[in-house]
Amino acid sequence: MLLLSLIAFGLAGIISRYLVGSKMPVILLLSAGSIALINPASLFFCLFISVINFFLLKVATKKTVFGFSLLFNVLVLSGFHFYEIIYKEFYWSGIPVLAGVSFLSLQHIDYLCKIYFKQSQKPKNFLSYLTTVLYFPKFFSGPVASLPEIEKQINLSVEKFRPVSYGLNRILVGLFKKLVLAESLAPVVHSVFDFNDVYPGLTFLTAAFLYSLQLYFDFSGYSDMAVGISSLWGINLPENFNFPFRQKSWGNFWKSWHSSLTNWLWQYIFNPLYLFFGRKNLNKKVISLLCTFCVFAAMAFFNGIQSGFYISAGIFAFFYFIEIILQSKKTFLSGALVFILFSVGLIYFRCPANITYIAITERLKDYAHFIPSDWLTGFFAPLASGGSQQDYFNLFISLALCILFLIFEKIIFALFSQNKINYTAWFIMIVLLLSWGVFENGERFIYMQF
Repeated sequence: MLLLSLIAFGLAGIISRYLVGSKMPVILLLSAGSIALINPASLFFCLFISVINFFLLKVATKKTVFGFSLLFNVLVLSGFHFYEIIYKEFYWSGIPVLAGVSFLSLQHIDYLCKIYFKQSQKPKNFLSYLTTVLYFPKFFSGPVASLPEIEKQINLSVEKFRPVSYGLNRILVGLFKKLVLAESLAPVVHSVFDFNDVYPGLTFLTAAFLYSLQLYFDFSGYSDMAVGISSLWGINLPENFNFPFRQKSWGNFWKSWHSSLTNWLWQYIFNPLYLFFGRKNLNKKVISLLCTFCVFAAMAFFNGIQSGFYISAGIFAFFYFIEIILQSKKTFLSGALVFILFSVGLIYFRCPANITYIAITERLKDYAHFIPSDWLTGFFAPLASGGSQQDYFNLFISLALCILFLIFEKIIFALFSQNKINYTAWFIMIVLLLSWGVFENGERFIYMQF
């Protein structure tokens, strides 16, 4: 449903270039309608907190109001996470799911800070502000965009638009990442992590590697589509990924992974704390470590309040500390190590409930049984989601496509970031999409839960 709504939203952007003078009311109606069609509860809840934030933004220059406004959005984020736990516990009772709240809270905090520090003006037109808040492509999964910047671009003239071909290119590569690569890995990850079977540690570790790829293709695929669809409306969303698995250091990896969130955390957590502790005459390396810990703690809070998120963030922060302290030379093996460490930390992100990740951790620590004694039933069959000949074939093709995509990722990005269509690349991509894409019973976008 979300994919269809996004594609329809993009097509409406193409039509609006020729039929509509002001795109703001069209975007508002389409955004509100699309969100309501997918999740009415999310629309009503976000409308409620947006109306309150609109009035708070009007008086955000006052210190007391500014502090209260920040606290309000933090409490909204906290309340959303508590609601998540209630929903997962009582989903059978008809409690509605909510989505998009975390991203909206961060964007409102950014807006409040920009107004308070006189980097942006207060919102004047409520409908323009509401259009920006509910803007559909960035609503459910980000990226974490600056609301004042989007509001300015919503009023750009048609002459400022990028060519339609650019937007279509980005949408196609995003669909390929999601429907072909991420969806082909989803059954493998489910097979190992969600069926409560006892597998050797190597099987869980391999599934963690595959989950890293699934998460990347799923989330970056959505970001590509959001960027492409937005360009059709004349809106430039920030890039969210910059080839993270090609980075050779832990620091560069995090600058390249979900970079819109990373930039937000560095701007509003790391930098203020660094300036504060810098006045205390502390060692700069100690200050960096302390601020980095706070950044990863905030990242965990953005994801939720379950303990697994904080263990995952703690693992990431620990590796960051090691890199800062050792300042080791970067090689190809460094990039492989970054991927391995990231995958290990993601186990606790993927399974944040303690009853689940404790059992997995025990298997990883069981060195006597880490290597499967029976490779067929303990390793290959669960990774192949069954073990039939067709399952093995599907796994082989899926892994081959993922590896080839990563090898040629920069070339693919260059081809699909042009202002013209490369028909050969389109033909190959569409053939693979139609022959290997999962169009029915697929996963929802992973970051929709936030």
